Amino acid sequence: MFQWDARALEILNTLERAGHQAVLVGGCVRDALLGREPHDYDAAVSAPPEEILAACRSKFKCIPTGLAHGTVTVVHSGLPVEVTAFRKEGTYSDHRHPDRVAYTSRLEEDLARRDFTVNAMAWGRSGLTDPFGGQADLAAGVIRCVGEPDRRFQEDALRVLRGLRLAAQLDFRLEGETAAAIRRNTPLLSYVAWERIQAEFLRLLCCPGAERILLDFPETVCQIVPELTPAVGFDQKNPHHCYDVYTHSVKALGRVRPEPALRLAALLHDAGKPACFSLDGQGVGHFYGHEGESARLAEQAAARLRLDKGTGAGGHAGGPPRAADRGHSQSGPPLAPAAGTRPLFRPAGAGAGGRHGLRPPARPGARPLRASRNDGPGDSGPKTLPHLEGAGGERPGRPGRRPVRPRRGPGAEPPSGSGGGGGPAQRPVRPPPPAEP
Repeated sequence: MFQWDARALEILNTLERAGHQAVLVGGCVRDALLGREPHDYDAAVSAPPEEILAACRSKFKCIPTGLAHGTVTVVHSGLPVEVTAFRKEGTYSDHRHPDRVAYTSRLEEDLARRDFTVNAMAWGRSGLTDPFGGQADLAAGVIRCVGEPDRRFQEDALRVLRGLRLAAQLDFRLEGETAAAIRRNTPLLSYVAWERIQAEFLRLLCCPGAERILLDFPETVCQIVPELTPAVGFDQKNPHHCYDVYTHSVKALGRVRPEPALRLAALLHDAGKPACFSLDGQGVGHFYGHEGESARLAEQAAARLRLDKGTGAGGHAGGPPRAADRGHSQSGPPLAPAAGTRPLFRPAGAGAGGRHGLRPPARPGARPLRASRNDGPGDSGPKTLPHLEGAGGERPGRPGRRPVRPRRGPGAEPPSGSGGGGGPAQRPVRPPPPAEP
């Protein structure tokens, strides 16, 4: 039924040979039940960290990553497995970490402290252990807290965002009490470091169910990006927009590639609209200058989220939010596309077609388009070949250009001075300049 990495199983076997109960837990069990290959492995064992080290250090590389919380990272042939002692926890004064940890010999007590039922399952020699119905919730597509939801989120406030990210990642729905508790406990995110919020939030933006989750939980999004608060429910009063500003922005996010910088830029590209709103005499809404205000707000949000200045997305490839917002209405200098990418549109020069002065990019390998030499403010009418190349006349446009020779068809007489005989025409010889006195 399960296809585990043999290296992870060898670590479990080593712990069991030392006399301990050892199981795989958390996301790797969840993914295996979903038929997906696990990429990260976590294990739990009925032994304190000192005994984990004693059992494994002679055979594997051991890193004491969290001894205070009972965790040792055991590395076997390049595969890291986080091995944590069975434990039960007390109070969480800082809404992030337990004030104290007590080890236990019972697996069920260890699973009871976990966040969501789909993460509170274990697999070992005796098979699957699932005391909270995680397998049934997986089958139903539900994210549900283990035990009392408010308590789970008050213990570790990052679970508020992790729950949304997990629902978006698996494209599951949040169980009613769990969803209500997320909304009630959203303000607790103020206890979480911005670096941790950034990591979860950018992952959420790129998940398959991101659009649905962002529309369902605007209060949590605005706790992280308060620049979007005025956009929620803001009626654009414009016949070209059927959504409020926030909904429009989230819909735009859902239509770009799932890359952190692109999706964050899409989410923030109209953040400045409410501050720039005006009504004309017909009651139609306009947002003059909103692209500049949106860029300012995007930079403000990027600084709070500790984003990488070179990429705007915490080290991920892509342009910073300000660049994407500036390109929204082409109010700034042209933007260079990211390396290896082709722009969707490129700015066109004077006389270019299109309502917004934008020309689609040329297909790979196509000959570039050249503007007609007689394009100018006074031109009118179609630019046909006879119009451009009159019989022996000058090509209209720049003054002082050399005249264009008329084309010679079959049977045409050679021009004077050509030497006849059908050979190539010769240029007339200029007379020598007059001698100076």
